[in-house]
Amino acid sequence: MKSSNIKYKALATWQTLVLMVAIITTALIGKYYINIFFHEQAKSQLYNFLDYAKQSITRIDLPANKLCEEFKVGPNNRITLISQSGNVLCDTEKDHSKMENHKDRPEVRDAFKSDKGSSVRQSSTLDIPMFYGAVKINYLNKVYVLRKAIPFSFLSKTINTIYKSVFLLLIPVFVILSLLSLWSIVLYENKQTSAIRKIKEDLVSNISHEMRTPLTSIKGFIQMAMLSKDKVSSELASHLIRIEKNVDRLSVLFTDILSLSSLEKDREILRQTIDLEEFIDSTISDIKAKYPNQDIKVNTNLNISFVESDPILLQHVLGNLIDNAFKYSKEGDIISISSKTTGLNNVIEIKDTGIGIGPKDLEHIFERFYRVDHSRSRELGGTGLGLSIVKHAVDQLGGKIQVVSTENHGSTFTVTL
Repeated sequence: MKSSNIKYKALATWQTLVLMVAIITTALIGKYYINIFFHEQAKSQLYNFLDYAKQSITRIDLPANKLCEEFKVGPNNRITLISQSGNVLCDTEKDHSKMENHKDRPEVRDAFKSDKGSSVRQSSTLDIPMFYGAVKINYLNKVYVLRKAIPFSFLSKTINTIYKSVFLLLIPVFVILSLLSLWSIVLYENKQTSAIRKIKEDLVSNISHEMRTPLTSIKGFIQMAMLSKDKVSSELASHLIRIEKNVDRLSVLFTDILSLSSLEKDREILRQTIDLEEFIDSTISDIKAKYPNQDIKVNTNLNISFVESDPILLQHVLGNLIDNAFKYSKEGDIISISSKTTGLNNVIEIKDTGIGIGPKDLEHIFERFYRVDHSRSRELGGTGLGLSIVKHAVDQLGGKIQVVSTENHGSTFTVTL
């Protein structure tokens, strides 16, 4: 027992460290992509302004060295006009006659070559980091580059504000997950005491409220960014979709944790008459919607019309077992669901022809966070809690569950209630 306690503590400590590394990594990656997103937004805004100026220039009749002031709009907007030879003809911040030749500036060079150009660099004139956008224009039968620049500090303030908001949302996530890990140790060593049970219930109640807020906020930021995905690169859009998918996986994980914690409480069993065929058909329909691209046939042979059971607990049992049958089946596999009465008991059997379970894994499948195939389970969004939830629900209903499985030939779960 002492060795088991030490092993459990070590596992909980390792989980906490992994969570800390994962959250710090997420924050750093998040900052990187937030930086890319706002750089793309700034570039888009610069080009929109310059395109507007390019179209408006046909209605202007001023000497070239007067054009800059014509397009000067508010603070933090520097306008420069450069000739093909690189000479600065006007600038809204400095005396253009004292400015050096701009022919080799990257944004100017690119604009003359490809109509548009942009860069982020230190301004040799103002000696501060600037974000530049440039566009080639034709004015009075001559070719120029019209350039607009904004201080990089103006852009970085916005980026840092967003990053701090996201990072502050991740802090309570880490704190709550660490408390959850600590709580699991305390519960393991003292699960028979009523005081620890009360602590657990309060903690889970707080988690149910606190975890949804940061996860919802993070998903909100992602969806805001996705609204502008036509203005960002396809690579960034792909990363945003991947981040959203992982937020959804985290939400599923905490839903399972809360379900399991709820099942461990002493609660009243609210039995009622349930139309078993309708109940199972509805469950199958919901689960099929999660796997729209899977060609899996479901056969039902129900010899029981009605059962007296708690609908919430029965949903935990059948929902997780049928979902697992879909999750671990291959294209063309068959799932069979049957029911019958044996004496005073109702027996429900769920059989699949999927990947099956090896003998060394069978004795562990009802343990929390146990996965038979780690890579496949992670790929399909499994949390390792589904069968543990099933076992707790069956126990609360006063029943039993058995499993027979052969690796690569499928599994049969038999629930007796």
